[in-house]
Amino acid sequence: MKTKVVTYMCFLANSAMRNRVFNTAILMVFLLGPAYEPLHLVAGISAPVNVVDFGVKGDGVADDTAGLQAAIASACSGPLNLHIPAGKFLISGTLSLCTGLHLWGDSSQSSLFIKTRPGPAFSINGAKYIVIEHINISGGTGGDASSHGISMTTGSFSVFIRDVYVSGMAGNGIDLNHTIHVSISESKLTGNMGDGLSSQIGGTLTVEHCYLNENLGNGMTVTSQNARYIGDVFESNSGYGAVLGGNGIFQGNYFEGNTLRALSVRGDDYLIAGNLIFGDMELAKGAYNITVQSNHFGTPSPGSYNILIDSGTHDVLVELNLGTIFQEAGARNVNVGGPGGSRSLLSPPPGKK
Repeated sequence: MKTKVVTYMCFLANSAMRNRVFNTAILMVFLLGPAYEPLHLVAGISAPVNVVDFGVKGDGVADDTAGLQAAIASACSGPLNLHIPAGKFLISGTLSLCTGLHLWGDSSQSSLFIKTRPGPAFSINGAKYIVIEHINISGGTGGDASSHGISMTTGSFSVFIRDVYVSGMAGNGIDLNHTIHVSISESKLTGNMGDGLSSQIGGTLTVEHCYLNENLGNGMTVTSQNARYIGDVFESNSGYGAVLGGNGIFQGNYFEGNTLRALSVRGDDYLIAGNLIFGDMELAKGAYNITVQSNHFGTPSPGSYNILIDSGTHDVLVELNLGTIFQEAGARNVNVGGPGGSRSLLSPPPGKK
């Protein structure tokens, strides 16, 4: 897969139109997955814009907003390749990203953006084919509920986020609204005042190998269609670990220490499989066409259950799970099969909503 991407990218690099077809190159990276040669290392791609050339200090004292936005504008009109060196970059405004931009830092530990006033740190408003990687975004003072680390709005398409650390924002770590084809991988969303990740009405969202912990809202609240959540950790969030609307695959994830339930499934056509869950999960009222298979649960407290099937849920298959099950009267077409797990129609466990 890596060879395919590099070959394709080198073909584009040798073209006289390479800067104008860079969008297509980023789309190929998105489609072929995360095992790609970093774009700034591929031979023939134009040298990146360096923010230092635009008066950016990165000293944690000067407001670098204007210089950073000027550097972004320069990259957007030319190489579409922007390097963020190690440093602490104070930003009072919101940095707007353009179609085709590849923004990358030295590492998610050393290239640090600190948001000092309300509003998102980064905004993607209807732009497409963007790659953001190896940066750190932190909330400062004076934020409000709109102060997200990365905000994407209607029409944003094919955005790839990798190795991005977002913490301490007054809003959500990453906030998506009517977006399509967004991939978030190897990232950490921690200690935000809202949710680690919030996605409202979108399509083809992928979240892989991410760590969502200690957020004051939920670790993740999503309503995306055709979604994939693979190998993520949801730990010590003050709300739910994850709230799933929409539909998709939720597999190989880990939950521990979330204040409310570990997992709440509120959508349809979901496969919930192979997860390790310390805490309980619910199939909420209205959820349907749900398969819960081969999950491992921690030992529930006395009188409690691991899987709660709410009244109004229907067309559910629960099998091969290591855990106990409570099914409310009124749930329809519920099939519990295979070894492991037991079902009860008795009174709900303490604290059941």
